[in-house]
Amino acid sequence: MSITHGGSVVHWMIGTPIRQVRLPRLANELFQRTGRDEVLVPMEVHADGLAPALALYAAASNAGGLISTLPHKGRLAGLVDACSPRAALTGMVNTVRKEAGRLVGDMLDGAALAAALRQRAVDLRGRRAVVLGCGGFGSAAAFELLAAGAQTLVLVEVDVARATRLAHRLDAHFGAGRVRVRGPWRGPEPGHGPDLEGVQLLVQASPAGMHRDGGPALHAAEALPCDLDALQGLEFLVDAVTGPATALMRAARTRGLGVLGGDEIAAAQLPLVLDFWRVPGVACSSSASTAVPELSASPADSAGSAESAPPPPPAPAEPRRAGQPIQPETDR
Repeated sequence: MSITHGGSVVHWMIGTPIRQVRLPRLANELFQRTGRDEVLVPMEVHADGLAPALALYAAASNAGGLISTLPHKGRLAGLVDACSPRAALTGMVNTVRKEAGRLVGDMLDGAALAAALRQRAVDLRGRRAVVLGCGGFGSAAAFELLAAGAQTLVLVEVDVARATRLAHRLDAHFGAGRVRVRGPWRGPEPGHGPDLEGVQLLVQASPAGMHRDGGPALHAAEALPCDLDALQGLEFLVDAVTGPATALMRAARTRGLGVLGGDEIAAAQLPLVLDFWRVPGVACSSSASTAVPELSASPADSAGSAESAPPPPPAPAEPRRAGQPIQPETDR
């Protein structure tokens, strides 16, 4: 990573903690290989520093694109001038570009997950999935799983009210009855059994197991955030945490499950981010939104309107038969 002169384009990555992120290394290696005078710089920005940081980003003429990790994705959605339909529906923004004096946002975490699953030849049509955690990544993952044709989705979240609001928005867009909500995994919440029967895909979207620079977990005890043995039909685990394999990933591998980690998702997100930032010469074509409609100050509240709603997804396939495994895609 190098800045050669005052005209270098400086892209920003903000969040806290920030030392565990992988995207700056991937982006800067690509910029170096392609001879571009650009750099992606990680910056430790706490919650109370988000608005001043965004103001500085807007004012800096050599600031390129911006990408955010936790905990800013929800607040960022309310600070940009416009954002994509999927960002409006989820109420989350993780990347920003400047466009005609405005700050324009999108939410690419879920698109990166979908791209990484396609690279693994995982077909989601007609399948049942669980998303553990409804923050930025979890909300985006829920949207993209349903858009890819998942039959049903269970949202597992400590903040049940937040998960319920997300479920209502998803049901309004994708059709009622496909999303269910339950509280923390461990405990006497009703519906523990029926909601989780036949689940094939688990997306772990909470910070559980997060490491700092390959060192110890951020939490004192890296307890499993869920009970894999309760999911008898589970075949595939996604863990959004970057860095060394988490305890959950190790447990899944010992059970013979397919595992997709945060590093692979970060690699799949890089071309989407560069495409959204309109970096020429290095980004591949992607599903990132380029035409971004203007929204109200509260994207999540506007998500149900016809103006901000994404186009309807293809109808999901017929529900799988009992025991039918996740199959590779053969027609895409």
